[in-house]
Amino acid sequence: MQPHSIIEIHDGINDEIVELFKNVQLSTNGIYPPQSRVIEEGGMETWLNLSTPHRQFSVKKDGKLVGYMEIENLAEVYLEPKKKKKEIDYWERAFSKLDFPIQSLSVIKRLVVHPKERRHGIGRSLLKHGIQTIQLSQGQTVALVVLSSLESAIRLYESEGATYITRFTGNSENQLHSYIF
Repeated sequence: MQPHSIIEIHDGINDEIVELFKNVQLSTNGIYPPQSRVIEEGGMETWLNLSTPHRQFSVKKDGKLVGYMEIENLAEVYLEPKKKKKEIDYWERAFSKLDFPIQSLSVIKRLVVHPKERRHGIGRSLLKHGIQTIQLSQGQTVALVVLSSLESAIRLYESEGATYITRFTGNSENQLHSYIF
C-alpha cells in the first residue's frame, strides 16, 4: 500500500467532501466547520473544529479526497441535555452496559471511504490515526456504533481491537452494534 497524500483543508464547505458523501449516499448535513485549524499528525491531516467538539480526519489519493472520518467528544453533547435529548438517549442505549460514564467517550460518528477506493487500507489508516490521536491528546476511550448489516466494517473494527458492547435498535428501527477501542 502506498502512503496517502495529505489533504489541504480550508475554511468553509469543502466541495470534495460533498462529492465523497454523494458517492457513498450518506447525509452531509452539519459536517462542515465554519472555521478549522489544520494540524498535521503522523502523515495525516487533522481538522480541529473551532466551532464544534468534532475532530475530522481525511485522506487524499492522487489529489482526490477518498476518505473522511469524524469523531465527537460526548461530554460536549451532555452540556445541552434538553436540546440534545434524542442524541443522549441514543448514546445511552448504545453504551448502557459500560461501567463508566459515557460522557468520557469520544465516538466515531462517520468513517467513509469512496467505494472505488475500498480495500486499499484507507479506512484502516483513518481508524488507526483517529483512535491514536484521540487517545493520546485527550486520554479518552473511543467508541462507535455500526449497522449490524455492515459485516466488512465490523471485521475492520474488530481486527483493530474493537470490543463488542451490545446490540440495540436505533432511532430508525435499524439493528446496531456498539463497540469501544
